[in-house]
Amino acid sequence: TAETAGHSNDECLGGVRFPVGRFLESVGDAQADYWPGNTDLNQMNIGVVGDLGTGKTQLLKSLMLKLRRAASDCQPSPLSILVFDYKSDYQDASFLKAVGGKVLRPEGIPLNVFALTGKYTPLLAYQKAQAFIDVITRIYGGIGPLQRNNLATAITDLFAEQDGSPPTLAAVLERYGSLAGAADAVVAVLNPFVIGQVFSDEPSHLESFEKLLNDGVLVVALNELGYDQNMKNALVVLFLNLYYDYMLRQQKWPFEMNADGVQQRRLNSFLLVDEATNIMQYEFPVLMSLMLQGREFGTGVVLGSQYLSHFKVGPTNYGEPILTWFIHKVPAVTKQQLVALGITNATDDMARSIPKLGLHQALYRSLGVPGRLIRGTPFYEEVERSDS
Repeated sequence: TAETAGHSNDECLGGVRFPVGRFLESVGDAQADYWPGNTDLNQMNIGVVGDLGTGKTQLLKSLMLKLRRAASDCQPSPLSILVFDYKSDYQDASFLKAVGGKVLRPEGIPLNVFALTGKYTPLLAYQKAQAFIDVITRIYGGIGPLQRNNLATAITDLFAEQDGSPPTLAAVLERYGSLAGAADAVVAVLNPFVIGQVFSDEPSHLESFEKLLNDGVLVVALNELGYDQNMKNALVVLFLNLYYDYMLRQQKWPFEMNADGVQQRRLNSFLLVDEATNIMQYEFPVLMSLMLQGREFGTGVVLGSQYLSHFKVGPTNYGEPILTWFIHKVPAVTKQQLVALGITNATDDMARSIPKLGLHQALYRSLGVPGRLIRGTPFYEEVERSDS
């Protein structure tokens, strides 16, 4: 069971494991645990749902802090976290200090979006070009087959001319312009990135994704892109592609059996996307690939959104690979929706209770907890407890 009477992180029962809150209507000091270190939790992905003002962000910040601490206490290697921050919720000094985080602003980002994993081949360069074209086509639309072909040609030709070195975005824009002969939809898409110098074009400034993340917490300040939602979403997906390559390069640690017969895993990294409906709506394959393959590499994905309906987009159900849920107050929930999330003990009464939940209260489902009401521990309480 994931109900305990208050164990401490340093006991490291079965790897990374920590309390996320206290059960409501429970006798004594019973706590609800999240136990990603236990391989019985097949997927480490987390879904956090809640209307505005329900404590969703406080819970997410608390989860990030506890993941970092528990990994530090219970593993010989650290746990990195990448945060996509649409609303400047994760850039306050108290959060950054607590988790060991830094903010990455969208100006001169020292990454090359065309960087290859492994040695250059024409096929790898073409695949990288197609992945980039897929991002801008899905998000911006209005890009036809001739434009896509010209963009692929610009990118792959530059790779070849530079002996396999990845071209900069500015070089791609310049070459594409010479092929297209006139400003068009692709130029309009790339111009803000190049003119705004979102990515660095100085080769000596560029870093690997590993070095940028540096086993810490990296918060991408999407809010600084203002009202340009397309630009924010494009930047997120470009980062998702880089993060996916990063995940594939992570050490696959062997499972270990502890004295209690629990098979435990070591964690490498977590990805947090708050306001995740912004990305889920486009059905980019890379997000589902991260969620489905992450367990092999000790990686989990955390998706936060306001409504349960956001997790089902056309034929894609992002809720399927999520085995841990925190469902805060939302206007309308049905028993059928809860059962579809894997809360098999859901009842009509349980569904009716969710719209009545108070601040920081949620329906929690994870390993050992089939679906019970808890009061999640908000970040500010966790920090106060640490400081006292």
